[in-house]
Amino acid sequence: MRQVVLDTETTGISAESGHRVIEIGVVEILDRRLSGNDFQTYLNPERKIDPATIP
Repeated sequence: MRQVVLDTETTGISAESGHRVIEIGVVEILDRRLSGNDFQTYLNPERKIDPATIP
């Protein structure tokens, strides 16, 4: 079985407040094992990131 796992990071949780996606990550899983195929990219949110959201 093939599965694709998608992860996103954002500047916050409210699109209405102008929060945006800043990172996208994807990994492929084949037969419950990582296939080695992955993708990761950062996006410019075109806004400041609140320091409280950075661990």
